[in-house]
Amino acid sequence: MAALAAALLIPSAPPTPVAASYSSEASQVMRVARAQLGDRWRFGATGPSSFDCSGLVTYAYRMAGDLSMIGNGRYRSASALYRYFLMRGKASRTYGTPGDLVVWGNGSHIGIYLGNGMAVSTLSNGVRVHGVRAVTARFTAFLRTGIFQLPGPTPVAVPIPPPIPTPAPTP
Repeated sequence: MAALAAALLIPSAPPTPVAASYSSEASQVMRVARAQLGDRWRFGATGPSSFDCSGLVTYAYRMAGDLSMIGNGRYRSASALYRYFLMRGKASRTYGTPGDLVVWGNGSHIGIYLGNGMAVSTLSNGVRVHGVRAVTARFTAFLRTGIFQLPGPTPVAVPIPPPIPTPAPTP
């Protein structure tokens, strides 16, 4: 009887919490972009060893498998990406989250937001991590990709078996 009770109690333990996938998706985009640190700037370049600003963004999202979140690569300039997000109501001057895009100069420059006021982008001296307010062109907006808010996996509900009836004591 004790073995049966133990067998029934084991599956009734709550499922182990699963890490949310948003952190891995946003981290993957940021990891790809950071792996390019020091790569040269070249107008119109899309990688893998030199980039312009929109080329770096497109490359990072493509390599992470998330290109659909930024228009499937159809928008090949900072201003085109800015307009794409602006038309969809996904541009915000506040509340950037890691993996969002950052636009400066009303679409003259673009990068990837890393969080804590930092971004990665291709400047004239190559791919660098820098403060959002450190770019010469004025900060314009965060473009909300939604990658940080991707829903995590749905936890699997483990049914809790009904209690085992205790036999009545015999007199």
